[in-house]
Amino acid sequence: MEERTDISPDGLPWTLNCLSSSPLPHKPPAPLISKASHATSTTPDQACQPHQSESSLETILRGLKLTDETDTRMFVAVGAIFQHATRDGEATDLGVRDRWQEVLRRGDESIRRGLADIEALKLVRRILDHLWLNGPDEDLVRAAKILANACREGEEENLADQILAQWRIPFRQTGILDFFLEVIATDDVDIDLSSQTLRLIGNACADTDANRESVVSQEFLLPIIKQLQNDSLASLVVPVLYNICVDYEPAQEAVKENLLCPEIIELLARDSFDSRPLLGYICPLLNFSVEQCKPKMTASSYHDLKLMITSAVDVNQSPDHSLRVLLKTALEPKIEVEDLVSLVNAIVVHLKLERFQRLLIEQNLVKIPLVMMIRSFAPQTASSNSLSVVDLSPLVRDPEEEEELSTARNGLIRALSDVSAIPEFGAKYPVDSQLVNSLILWLSASRAQFQICACIMLGNLARSDTVCHSMVHDLGLHEILAATVKGSSDIQVLHAALGFLRNLALPLNNKFLIGEAQIIELVSRFWSMDFNPQLQHSAVSLVRQLLNSSLVNVQRLLTSLSSDPDSPAHEKTYLSLLLSLFEKTDQVPTRVEIARAMAAIWRCLNIPNPSIAPNIFNDLLHRLFSMHANIARPLAMMVTQARWPVVRSEGWFALALMARSQEGSAAVNTILQEVEVFGALVETLTGRPIAVGTEEIGTVAEADLGTPPVEPSETETSSGQETEIRARNRENAMVLINELLKNSVRTGFLDLFGRLGLSLF
Repeated sequence: MEERTDISPDGLPWTLNCLSSSPLPHKPPAPLISKASHATSTTPDQACQPHQSESSLETILRGLKLTDETDTRMFVAVGAIFQHATRDGEATDLGVRDRWQEVLRRGDESIRRGLADIEALKLVRRILDHLWLNGPDEDLVRAAKILANACREGEEENLADQILAQWRIPFRQTGILDFFLEVIATDDVDIDLSSQTLRLIGNACADTDANRESVVSQEFLLPIIKQLQNDSLASLVVPVLYNICVDYEPAQEAVKENLLCPEIIELLARDSFDSRPLLGYICPLLNFSVEQCKPKMTASSYHDLKLMITSAVDVNQSPDHSLRVLLKTALEPKIEVEDLVSLVNAIVVHLKLERFQRLLIEQNLVKIPLVMMIRSFAPQTASSNSLSVVDLSPLVRDPEEEEELSTARNGLIRALSDVSAIPEFGAKYPVDSQLVNSLILWLSASRAQFQICACIMLGNLARSDTVCHSMVHDLGLHEILAATVKGSSDIQVLHAALGFLRNLALPLNNKFLIGEAQIIELVSRFWSMDFNPQLQHSAVSLVRQLLNSSLVNVQRLLTSLSSDPDSPAHEKTYLSLLLSLFEKTDQVPTRVEIARAMAAIWRCLNIPNPSIAPNIFNDLLHRLFSMHANIARPLAMMVTQARWPVVRSEGWFALALMARSQEGSAAVNTILQEVEVFGALVETLTGRPIAVGTEEIGTVAEADLGTPPVEPSETETSSGQETEIRARNRENAMVLINELLKNSVRTGFLDLFGRLGLSLF
């Protein structure tokens, strides 16, 4: 069940104030009912005399002392109203003949004894019908006012108030609640009657699920929601809806189905409506109308947050100005934390739709969520729309409030991540724009969430070679990110920074400068961190991008961990750390990334490079094999896995390239001694799995050997190009065999084939 403190600090649903025309307080106090204006008392017999004039009726009602402390003459007061509405004083239509006065007096006596008289309530229900059909609206308004007071939520300090609170259920059982639900669903009802009707419905539903169920099951929520369109009633409708929905999930689901969210947005947008006193109720209602459920998990990383943001409502029904309205409301200077969190949730839900992502950009609103993040740390900056985070003095908050705000900020970050990923963002905000310049400054902010937001948004902006080139060569963002990777211990910051760097590393002309910033050396420390596999994967993926077609970065990867020849670390390289991670991790995505990094090395080493002297190239190859005995293991994994056909193709291509050298052929021959790897080779050549002890499975023609390996495409899929992939794999496997034969590993290789009855010629 939803904790009430999540919505209102005083922990209580508001019960409607009696005919209050003044602005409602932000956090409502206990309700007040009509104040007695006269001290003189009127007896019950006087109250029930027939043919009273209107002025006499008012005198009697005042004389009954319907005060805030006791409502022990409620029934007689309703009887007085009935008498006023009855021309001839006949009461036979009430079903009790001339006993109706006695029944009503007995009802009041029951209140004083701490009892609720159901018979008297049923009589009141019949009186309401009579007033609806025969009496003037003013009389029905007076009766509604008295009954609305009766089911208020009292302080329950005395017996009478306890009984009044208990009357909410009898009001439903005797049809009084249903009567007023029908009234609110009727068109062209007098405004005063509608006001008192709403008061009664709201008070009757406070903390009373049975009454709430009656409203929901009979589909009276929509007529109540429609009253929001009436400026004179909106300030009453909001707390009524709150009382119906708070802590009652069926009502919360129903307001989604009845599209409460667009109605609230239109209400907030109206200049004629001052929403500030009611934000404590509007914001929870907004939350109910867009929120599917509470998160069932705790986000351990930024990307886990994506699983937490869910919605059952189709916010496509919301108007185009929804974000502008919600953002403006969220910028209210003295907004409560729980209200801000509800507004952020609504904003995030809208921004899950591409329509609103585009509207945020088109309407020049992207800056506002960033301003909201700053104000959530430092509310004293409410008068400023600056995005500067220098010398920010965060407000010290309660830990629970800070946790709520942190979750809200993460929601905004996720939403802005989606916004910055669409093409319109890059078109609207080029690298030299003021917004981008502000985000660049956020990269060095002291607060982690500013850094995360900047890394993600700028990383999404870095989608073209031109932008990436400018960010590295002109702005030097890779150096700022290198400092972050070096100095930060925040896992989410590091993850976001590595993702940004990976995008920057895609263009070939950026790889050298990023390598010069010692990124490979800096991220190598993450390869020994077993507590965060995602961070390890990001670090490996970044290095793989830096190795693609960059011999300089391959050389960096082969640098010794220590320059001291006497140190044991001198015999190990950064590649040694990567291969060690491959052996110890059980994370398949990380193992695949390491294997693909190995393939990138062999692809790079086989690109003709006249600027590299042959002796340097040979020394590099020797260093690869002499210092890394298990260098072919990752490639063996690539060709034996069946989940990703493109990865398997990349493995055969890399093995064929590795086998071109003498040392490489020896390394490949070593892994081919394993049944699983050799079986994969046989299946690739013949199209059938290995079968020991059978007749000859397949034949590889000598004419097929000797062609260069064919590089696979990363965009291929098994479903679209299976035949082509199999043909390319077979061709690369035959090239591999040819290289092995040329490099004097023929004997052992032929023995393996012979044992299986396979022939190469």
